[in-house]
Amino acid sequence: MAIAAGRKVGSAVQRNQLRRRIKAIFLALVREGNPTLPLGAYLVIARPPVAACDFSELRASLGDALAMIPRAREKADARQEDR
Repeated sequence: MAIAAGRKVGSAVQRNQLRRRIKAIFLALVREGNPTLPLGAYLVIARPPVAACDFSELRASLGDALAMIPRAREKADARQEDR
């Protein structure tokens, strides 16, 4: 998993803190045995509004985003089969 956080997110200290939070949340979701999360490489791009989120808001947002991955993958596979 890679995390990208540009300068607009905040200072280096804020960006690093945000990266650590996102990594902790991602690992917690994986440890909880999230069955819908396919194996693979993930890139999380942090935008400026994320810097203002607390841990629980960030966890909910990342959980929602990760929940969308299997549906998007199914749609992509279906499009591939149609070709």
